[in-house]
This record gives sequence, structure tokens and C-alpha cells, in this order.
Amino acid sequence: MISLFQVLKYSAPVAFGAVGESAVQRSGIINVGLEGLMLSAAFAATVASDKTGNPWIGLAAGVAVGVAVALFLGILTIRYALDQIVVGTAINLLALGVCGTLFEKQGATGKLLNLPAIPPLFGKFDVILLLLIVASAGLGYVLYRTPFGLKLRAVGEYPPAAEAAGFSPAKIRYQALVIGGLFGGLGGAYLVLGVAQSFATEMVAGRGFIAIALVTFARWRPFGILLSAMLLGFFEALQFSLQLDGSNIPRSLLLALPYVATLVILVFVGKGTRAPQSLGTALDGTDS
Repeated sequence: MISLFQVLKYSAPVAFGAVGESAVQRSGIINVGLEGLMLSAAFAATVASDKTGNPWIGLAAGVAVGVAVALFLGILTIRYALDQIVVGTAINLLALGVCGTLFEKQGATGKLLNLPAIPPLFGKFDVILLLLIVASAGLGYVLYRTPFGLKLRAVGEYPPAAEAAGFSPAKIRYQALVIGGLFGGLGGAYLVLGVAQSFATEMVAGRGFIAIALVTFARWRPFGILLSAMLLGFFEALQFSLQLDGSNIPRSLLLALPYVATLVILVFVGKGTRAPQSLGTALDGTDS
């Protein structure tokens, strides 16, 4: 039987990435590089926790790298107005190459590292899972109930009007990227420290792209994104459960289950969804 803990555990990496991405997209940036960001954060968490034996230091390292990667994307897309899709794709490829090379240089080729796990707080639940629930609700409040959230959404809809109102669209987008990097870094770090306790260069396995899809599915609402991610977490827990039970279903089909579920959900729910008007567009005459 699949428990609530299993659902939350498997949904957490995608949920963190998607909740943060909702703030980024609301500001007008689509971070296609979320996959690479999460992989970079996972690798940083692996190295830091492996060297220190402390999962909290690993978690902090993952968050720091996540924010750094997000700001790197911001510099290229905001200051230099480069295409967001191209930059994000380049970050994904760069992260895969750099993390893979550094992992091999540590002599870890072909083996899984045994990493220290985040200790549980209540029963099986650890503090990061509780943080996910609180942070998702909190970010939803910030985006839709505070002046900062209003400014951020205004930049995502029509930056010239936001600038005319007296605030900098560039600054708001950088702030949104910090939020996205923080959440994405948590997602990548938790993937190695809370889910796998090991690292492999292919371990993110499309979770960054699923997170981007979930943002659309849940209509940019952070708590709705969490619930959507939990639905996918259920399917991921289900495929692991079926594998352990010796199901006759081919393993490749079981591994594809969460991705198929995402596609089906988007077909039925994503139709007619209106994205922020300036999503994917550069700022004109922006001061950085």
C-alpha cells in the first residue's frame, strides 16, 4: 500500500522545482534550464555532504548552487537579452557535462555514493517535507496577496507598465530567479539526500521538464502545483511498488508511468490556459 509519506517523498523534488518555477514564470522568464539547475544542486549537495558527513551542509550547498545557476541565467537573459530557451538548453547541456566530468574525476564512475540522509522529524517525515508544504502555501500568499507579488505579476504581464509605475522590471525578475533557484536547489538537493541517498548524472531524469509542465497544469498557483506534484508522486511511488512486487509489466513501461501521467493530465487540463503575457520575452531598454 502506498503511504502519504511515499507520495510526498517522491513528489518533493518536482514540487520544489515547479513551485519555484511558478514565481519565475510569473515574472516573465521561463527557466528551461531547471533540469540542469537541479542536477547542479544535486551534485553540489552530494560533494558537500560526502566530504563533511553532514546532510544539512549538503542541503545548503545545493541551495547556493541552485541560486547561482538561476542568477547566471538571469544575467544572460536580462542583462544581455539572450533567448531564454537557448540559454536554458545550454545550461542543461553544460550541467550534464560538467557534473558528469567532475563526478568521474572523484573516482565515482559507475558506483553510487552512500550519502548521509536527512534525519526524520516526526516518524518518517523530515523537516524538508514539512517545509515544502509551508513554503508552497507561503509563496502562494506572497504572489497573490502582497505588494511584491503584485509587482512581480505586473512585470510578467506588461513590463513597460510596471516600469511606469516606478519599479524596475529587471530587479523584479532577478528576485524571482533567486526564489526559483532557492526552490530548485532544494529540489535537487533533496533528490540525493532525501530520496536516493546517492548520485548519478542521469538521476534528475526529466524532473525539471515535468516541473515546468506542472506550472502550466496548475495555472501558476504554488499550492495547486504541490497537489499536482503529489499526484505524480503517487504514480512514481506506484511504479516502484509494482517493481518490488514483481509485476509482469515491463520495467521500461513502469519507469515511463509518471511521464505518461503528466502528458495525459496536460492534454485534458492544460488546454486554454493563459500564460503570463510577457513570458519568454526580453526586457526592452533594461538597466541591469
